[in-house]
Amino acid sequence: MHLFTRQISASIDECSVWWDVTQFVLECPWPRLYVGYGDATHNRFGQAAIYRNIQIPKGSHIAIASLLCCAWETNPNREVNTYISAELNVNPQPFTTISDYWARQRTANPVPWDDIRPFVTPNWYGSPNFASQIQQVIDLPDWESGKDICIFWQDHDNRSTHAPSTDRAPYAYHVYPACATWLRITYTLPPEPKPPPVPDNMWAIEKIVQLKTATGYIIIVTTDRPCHLYMRWSTNPPQQHTIPVERRGIQMHVDKYFCFTAYKDNEQEEEHDTIIHTFIKEPWPVCETRWFYFHGTISNDPSPSTSPIFEKHFLGPLTHDYRPCWHNRMMYSSHGTWDITRNGYNPRKTKTYQRPTSELAVATGLNASYFINRAYINFDTMPGLPGDPIIKAELGLFVTSIPSSHFPLCITKGLWQEPVVDTDWLLQTPETTILGSLNTLLMTPGQYNWIPFNDAGIAWLNSSRAEHRQHESFDWQKTAYFHIYGSNWCSESFTPQTTHTITRIKVRIKKIGSPPTLYCDIYRAGADHCPTGAPIASDSVHPDYIPTGIWGDWYEFTFTPGATLFSGIEYCVVLHHIGGDASNMTQWIGATASQYPNGKFCRSTDTGASWTSYDTYDAYFIEYEEQLEGQTNFCLRTAPDVGNSPPGAGQNFTIHFHSAQKGEGYLPILKVTT
Repeated sequence: MHLFTRQISASIDECSVWWDVTQFVLECPWPRLYVGYGDATHNRFGQAAIYRNIQIPKGSHIAIASLLCCAWETNPNREVNTYISAELNVNPQPFTTISDYWARQRTANPVPWDDIRPFVTPNWYGSPNFASQIQQVIDLPDWESGKDICIFWQDHDNRSTHAPSTDRAPYAYHVYPACATWLRITYTLPPEPKPPPVPDNMWAIEKIVQLKTATGYIIIVTTDRPCHLYMRWSTNPPQQHTIPVERRGIQMHVDKYFCFTAYKDNEQEEEHDTIIHTFIKEPWPVCETRWFYFHGTISNDPSPSTSPIFEKHFLGPLTHDYRPCWHNRMMYSSHGTWDITRNGYNPRKTKTYQRPTSELAVATGLNASYFINRAYINFDTMPGLPGDPIIKAELGLFVTSIPSSHFPLCITKGLWQEPVVDTDWLLQTPETTILGSLNTLLMTPGQYNWIPFNDAGIAWLNSSRAEHRQHESFDWQKTAYFHIYGSNWCSESFTPQTTHTITRIKVRIKKIGSPPTLYCDIYRAGADHCPTGAPIASDSVHPDYIPTGIWGDWYEFTFTPGATLFSGIEYCVVLHHIGGDASNMTQWIGATASQYPNGKFCRSTDTGASWTSYDTYDAYFIEYEEQLEGQTNFCLRTAPDVGNSPPGAGQNFTIHFHSAQKGEGYLPILKVTT
């Protein structure tokens, strides 16, 4: 599902039409784009607007189409009744006369927008769904992406109540371009044409993956159909021969023919015909080049299919060194009680990482009070760690002093901002997975000491290393289900405390029956805490993946490429279906007692055209950003700190090592081997 938005972009692309006692009048441009009934001498108002360069491919299915307009004046009168239609033309031109206006061919079955809610300037208001009108234009034979669409919104049938100022007036581009009306279209792309059928005795490679090991490669081939493959390889380059090709007895050109000499055939690891084919090529001598291709059988019969020829060179294990950023810091917490110390009692940063000392300390002990030091190190691994799998990793520290009471120094994932802030202490405390460790008894001061990463650390380094950072959330006292189906949309607003890029949001939801696709959008919030304007980020989920159960479960929506959220600005997460009913819907888990201080729950019963906020309701959500790949963060802690084991009286586990500010020859080093 795709969302396309376009705003009116020129004064000549909008016009106003009304009945002036004896005749209809057209003005273009015109500062007031009324619809409805003005008074006895000015009524039957309508307007038309052309939206340029609509990037929707031919054959697309239009799911939702709506106008989003900004109120130019406040008008509380009800019973404004209008119709929305489109021009049956992919190249609409600006309107010149009233005769030209009436001559335009319009789409069939215009969509009513009746009893339009009161407008309050400068709020934004959405129209009903008029996808059927846009679909008629997209289905025209000469439609193609980049064409234009003209929308009519009018009460020329004189259906509005005949009371003075029973009208609505959105901003015109001619008056305030930034508040001109938007056209929003949600659509699905046309289905891809089906490729011609593949003969039953042929196969093709869809994907080939290599996994480097310490002594060679594991090569995994994926094919489009089950077959049994063999790898034919040689250390000799393929020989090339030429074959003349004749057409009607005349040699037209020469084809190339390749052949292998001194080759070997290796069968796939799996039995029978498979989609996945694994070849373990170990041992592979260092600096040896091999050429290979794949051939095979289908149901034990030889297949005429073969793959391209591949060339592969094995370099053997490679070592990469990474230097830390100057974001490395040390934090300190101390209190008479162990639990309070470990959870952060007035945690504060120390300055010892700066020159001339340029040292960090990791410590746990009990003198007059308990104390804990943690060191935070950030490595700039941009543009990322090597593509080949990491088989070994070490963290090198230039140690200046070690304790008399020895302990394991532990590496854990670093969960902190850049630079470290005091509130990060509590965030780090529950991160107790040890990625690597080394007992101080095995360390020597005055030189580099290398802490090996364990299996968990190697696995983490081989992952994407992109970390979620949680921002706003509400997930306390689940006592309510908020229903989402058809025209019933739900929203929860939130106010970020820091500027960041939202890339993911989790909501706790539950599926009832068989609802259609669920959509998740992020909007700016208006003064009433309800959604306004156009979405700034969108995603959707197929109903098969919507959780079930009494209280459902969390589902994570992903926004690509994400959107910037600014500190102190209120936003809304909106959930809605296109269709569904009370027996086939999604329920959003929430609470009926107001607990979240930075937002409110809102509900719409007209597909987002109008909203009502509820002071005592909140819906479950967790809002994230994804830290950029290319930075690998560690927190160094003592084993008693990680394992929540308080030291005894007089014990002092403290180790000092140089920080990044000390410079080459002393700074921490992340060494990985692939």
